[in-house]
Amino acid sequence: MKMQNNSNTFSIKGTDKVRISLTDFNDEFTQIFIEENANVTIDFVNFKDLINVDIIQGNNSNCVVRFLLENNKKDVKMHALLNNNSNLEVFFADYTNGDTSVQSNVELLGEHAKTNFEFTTLGKNSEKKKYDISFDHKSNNTYSNFECFGVAMNESFLKINGVSHIEKDMTKSETHQKVKVILFDETSRAIANPILKIDCDDIIASHACAIGSLNSSHIFYLLSRGLTIEEARKLITTGYLLPIKEKFDDEEKDKIIQYVEGDF
Repeated sequence: MKMQNNSNTFSIKGTDKVRISLTDFNDEFTQIFIEENANVTIDFVNFKDLINVDIIQGNNSNCVVRFLLENNKKDVKMHALLNNNSNLEVFFADYTNGDTSVQSNVELLGEHAKTNFEFTTLGKNSEKKKYDISFDHKSNNTYSNFECFGVAMNESFLKINGVSHIEKDMTKSETHQKVKVILFDETSRAIANPILKIDCDDIIASHACAIGSLNSSHIFYLLSRGLTIEEARKLITTGYLLPIKEKFDDEEKDKIIQYVEGDF
């Protein structure tokens, strides 16, 4: 692997699986070029309030991008361009103590380009968190998948917009969206807008959205097994937020567990 760094522009070459960590960015625009056949994992850790990143993937490249949002409020902007047979996986875990804004757009330019975007978020203490996640299918045989699991508590507000656009004549493409949010108490709120914009036939598309309080039948079952009401609520809620940890390395896994269990 060879990585060239010119200011905040990175070029990644080679076929070996590699991992890089990009830290301490604040109010900077960063470009990452992942050249043909490269295979890389990029961790954004310990960055400050604002990050704005462009990712350009060459043919047959694979990229995993992982964000662990912590400490104070965050403003994240990400834009990705995927060429033929390239694959992008994005994992967000948002446990900031403050308002959050995430804007992400992935353009699937080449045939058989694929992307998977997963995130979990926890809103608390009157925080306002907004996510705008979009995918543009601009070639045939492209694939996108978007999944969000969130919890809102203590007067917090979550707004999640997902937009998947399959453009005209982009046949054999496929897109899916799934959003689930638990309202932990009566003071919390959430809005989800899963949007499909389909401009051609011969595609596969689906979306699903569920927002509501804790499932009473699940709580009743756990109470019948000897748990207290507080333990049952905590168990169900952490079950929404903890699975994302498996996408991260051990140090980040431990942080996610501490954040989630500490808040409940």
